[in-house]
Amino acid sequence: MKKMNTKRIRPLTAGYALLSAGCFSFITSSSDAQADARQQRPNILLIVSDDHGYGDWGDALKDASMPNLDRLAASGIHFTQGYVSAPICSASRLGLLTGCYQQRLGNFWYGDGGMATDEFVSMPEILREAGYATAMIGKVHLPGVQHARNFPLHHGFDYFYGFEGAAKHYLQHNAAAHESFQEKLLKYHPEKKGYPIVFNQPMQVNDSRKDQEGFSTELFGEQARKFMAQADEKPFFVQLSFNAVHDQTYQLPPEYLKERGIKPIADWDPAMQDPNTFNDKALLPDCAEARDYLLGQLNFLDIEIGRILDFLDERGLRRNTLVVYVSDNGGSLANGSFNTPLAGGKFTLFEGGIRVPFIISQPGTVQQGMVCSNLVTSLDLLPTFASTAGVAAPELCDGLDLTPLLTGTDLSVGHQTLFWDVGQQFAVRAGDWKLRFSETTGRSRSPAGLGFQLTNLQDDPGEKQNRIEEEPEKAAELMKLYRHWRAGLE
Repeated sequence: MKKMNTKRIRPLTAGYALLSAGCFSFITSSSDAQADARQQRPNILLIVSDDHGYGDWGDALKDASMPNLDRLAASGIHFTQGYVSAPICSASRLGLLTGCYQQRLGNFWYGDGGMATDEFVSMPEILREAGYATAMIGKVHLPGVQHARNFPLHHGFDYFYGFEGAAKHYLQHNAAAHESFQEKLLKYHPEKKGYPIVFNQPMQVNDSRKDQEGFSTELFGEQARKFMAQADEKPFFVQLSFNAVHDQTYQLPPEYLKERGIKPIADWDPAMQDPNTFNDKALLPDCAEARDYLLGQLNFLDIEIGRILDFLDERGLRRNTLVVYVSDNGGSLANGSFNTPLAGGKFTLFEGGIRVPFIISQPGTVQQGMVCSNLVTSLDLLPTFASTAGVAAPELCDGLDLTPLLTGTDLSVGHQTLFWDVGQQFAVRAGDWKLRFSETTGRSRSPAGLGFQLTNLQDDPGEKQNRIEEEPEKAAELMKLYRHWRAGLE
């Protein structure tokens, strides 16, 4: 494994600049406040965005800015090769929750069962057992919502505010709107009966549903702050899972559209459109506003990140709170997301589907202002959080404890190999080399593939050149690694 490739950065309004290079260019502090903070078990805040593209923040974001996400990166480590375990929401979220490749639980694609077994321990269960107050705010979307253990209160969370399905209306959260919508949906799309995506239902608050007013991104941020404010006697673990920027991006507050001069788009009407036609407007030539709506969602997301950071600063909690930001998968090209300079996007095992914005920060503990190219994954968060809480990770865990890397005591921590398998596609990365396979026919919005492709990501991050014919031995080596991994899942 190569040593960590790091650079010091400073916060900017749009993106951040690289100032100097070197593995030991990080900022250190020996203040008494830092020592006091380390004597306490840190709080943990895990911010999960939805379908946030690799190219939609920092220097890569050319047509807008996310100053608060840049601010978070400047206070910690930005992992340029941070991955998730799947290119779709539900499977990726299950891997994050358990610290294990979700295929161990029989999950490859949508609807494969989720936490249907007690064999695997979840992140909040570990932290609650360690004495943390735990809260799940926002989107859950585990595969197979019909299984009781997939409900947040049944796998370690003390409090739940949000929704269980795949998508949520950004502006409507009440029973009357939901009933009217469902009636029309089932009339014109009877195949959707029993479908877990119900869009504008009331918010789930623990065991009940309650009508709510407001914009979902703001509601979720507000609920997270309320929970953290009330967790005085215990350290807290909050998973704040925004539904931004998942599809339904065309639901923005009217005042924002008026202020920005953005053309209003009529909400989805099941009598008029198939849901994918509405969601995938960015692929249509007559919807130039699609990108504007996507940037609007990013704007509100960034504002909430800023409010969260301000809250922690004002409460004196920032230096004793480990904050992680990660997307559940790559950006969806169908809603106008950018994954530049990576190829592909959500639903695919191109880099754009699985490499995501990935930031870890805790001033005074985690190195500050660093850019790191070590291979890390969302599976690493569970063992890292367990270490932060001072407890052991489960024996069955595919992630690595990143603590030595975060604190600067071992800059070599990272994965030598990573694996993905969603049934109709699989991939393995070993060092700079990646072998990817996709069937020649697509499944469930997964585009048709081209069979086997071998890429050197150092030379070709956009995966434009297939080198399988000139490097057959390397392809065979990676295929052997994949088969060994796949056999070990049984």
